[in-house]
Amino acid sequence: MRIINPVLQVLLIIFFGLHWQVNFLPPGQLELSKETPANEVELPLVVCDLKPPPPPPEILCIKPEMPYLASCEQLMDKMERKQCSDQQILGFIYSNFRPPLDQAGCSSVAVVSFTVDKHGRVQDPIVRRSVNPAFDAEALRVVRALPLFKPGKINGKVVPMPFHIPFRFRTE
Repeated sequence: MRIINPVLQVLLIIFFGLHWQVNFLPPGQLELSKETPANEVELPLVVCDLKPPPPPPEILCIKPEMPYLASCEQLMDKMERKQCSDQQILGFIYSNFRPPLDQAGCSSVAVVSFTVDKHGRVQDPIVRRSVNPAFDAEALRVVRALPLFKPGKINGKVVPMPFHIPFRFRTE
């Protein structure tokens, strides 16, 4: 009798079929013969020491509070504060934006991005979607002139946050 790896035994049984006589198994292991039907074979019971999976890592809950204009600070409701801030930003842009005169009949959208720093100031404005250099320069000028913001927070900690403003240009 020769001793063969149990995995190799299973592969040989599968490859050659269960009807072939297998007589090279060590004593105490499963023995199949040509006369033993496959459905009458008793398989040895294997007990595994299964451990439950480790608990999932703690889920971080991030609660961002977006920056808003300092003039809307008196409002307690976040939605009202956001609406107030959006309206004041739009009002500021409408009253201060001076489109170039040489672009009559132009209609397009530009996007200006900037960061509201920890002190509520506009930092690093950049044009993300350009219309033309004259419109872009005017949009950057107006964004740099925005009033002071209340800085954004994440989990109660003041952090710099990105802000994006779309400018829709329609000249007639």
